[in-house]
Amino acid sequence: MGTNQQQVASTVSTTGGSRQQYLPPGVRQKGNRFEGRFKVGGKQYAVTGATPEQAYQALQQLKEQVTRGVDPLPPR
Repeated sequence: MGTNQQQVASTVSTTGGSRQQYLPPGVRQKGNRFEGRFKVGGKQYAVTGATPEQAYQALQQLKEQVTRGVDPLPPR
């Protein structure tokens, strides 16, 4: 019954048309910004970006820092 979150892409409807934009895994639209979130060891981390690509890139950089043992941001 459950879906694999990494295989299912989120969609965002653009205004004024039926065209949809697919979001990378872990990124969602929040208002007019895009937010990337993940959780490691019970701590939540979040980053934002003006575009889905910026949010995903910041999310990947943050994940890399956390896996190296550097805790760059306070937990959310």
